Amino acid sequence: LFGQFNKTEERLDSLIGGLPELRARCEEFGRRWDEIKERRRVNTVCLTRHSGLLHALELPQLMEALVRQQRYEQALQLAAYVRRLAKLHTSIPIIVSISEEVEKCWCLLTWKLVSELGRELSLGKWLEVVSTLRRMAVLSDLELSVKFLQARDSTLVAQLSQIPNQDGGQHLSGTIEVTRSHLFNTITQYKAVFSNNPEQLVQSSAKPKFNEPPILQSWINEKVRQFMESVSADLKVGVGGGGQLASLLGQSMYFGGSLSRVGCDLRGALAPLFVFAVMTPLSQALETAVTTFANNMETFTLVSCMSSGSNANLQNQVPYILSGPPVCLLEFYPLACCCNDLSNALNELRLCAPLAVAQPFTALLNQALYSMANNIHIFYIREQQAMTKEERDSLGKLCICFADHFVVYIQRCIHEIYVPSDIAAFLGVTPNRLITEVGFN
Repeated sequence: LFGQFNKTEERLDSLIGGLPELRARCEEFGRRWDEIKERRRVNTVCLTRHSGLLHALELPQLMEALVRQQRYEQALQLAAYVRRLAKLHTSIPIIVSISEEVEKCWCLLTWKLVSELGRELSLGKWLEVVSTLRRMAVLSDLELSVKFLQARDSTLVAQLSQIPNQDGGQHLSGTIEVTRSHLFNTITQYKAVFSNNPEQLVQSSAKPKFNEPPILQSWINEKVRQFMESVSADLKVGVGGGGQLASLLGQSMYFGGSLSRVGCDLRGALAPLFVFAVMTPLSQALETAVTTFANNMETFTLVSCMSSGSNANLQNQVPYILSGPPVCLLEFYPLACCCNDLSNALNELRLCAPLAVAQPFTALLNQALYSMANNIHIFYIREQQAMTKEERDSLGKLCICFADHFVVYIQRCIHEIYVPSDIAAFLGVTPNRLITEVGFN
């Protein structure tokens, strides 16, 4: 009996030693049961809200699709909804992940809208883009206006770089057309949004900003400066004959006139460039004509024209012929060659003859005629001692032909290009006053 009690005591001690482990395992079983129960509850909730969870998981893809399809209104509404959802459930990882994915699409939308500013869009579409950027509140009005001008400037530079520059006239024509349309559209769009915005006007009236930079004016000044440099460079290279120069002048004046409707008239600044382009070949042609005349007078002899009797009475001939130069010039080849040179120069001027060229060209022409008269005088001084009576008579006929026929014919050509009555009407004076005071006769 005593031995049985000892065995029972040993078994009780063994049982007591195993109770803590049993208790721990029971507690572990309870915890695992609670976890399984919680998972079952979560799975049950997920099952009951399966469609809603799928919609939530598809929010990033939906946002990306809306951005790609340019459905900006729906994209803004969806982004606002996701942000509110993220604020309410900051502890839920899946909501945080969805919010991060939507924010990436939000950045993509911002980049896409900013890039849209540089494209050629209709005014309505462009207003929609700017309105969306304002509602996104990622840029202030000042930053938005700067981004807009930067985008438009990049587009203009890209279009100008694509114009072929092998031919100066073709390059200048393309530059004028691209710059005209681009500046007109940019200024119109800028003023439609940033200058006439009622909210902006109310804010500026409440808190006036006296130090706001003139962004548009500065940008226009820079573009005009670059355009003027391009025009000047192309004109210096050469744009062809007077006909092409006249076409470019008309295109430039139309450019300046179209921009005058938005307060940016360039015609006054372009005029000196084209006057210089017209005057440069004319002055070179006059210089060449005078030099050729002087060289011809070096080799000219009066013997060759003494035997001809066709110019015996030059005073009785018609002072000029409407259909062509005087026939008497054929008797004196230096005058005939010079007449041909001046006629070629006047024909080029006739194709492009702005009124601003009339005064400087006539001044250069007067100097050329004075130089020719001086060359005749030098010829007389050089040859007078060896002249016979017949040669003196021939020299007198040369002087009469030069003064009464050559000069009058050139004057007639000038009046055909620049009609005195038209110039007088442009200046607001009478033709007689133009002749007496200005000396355009």
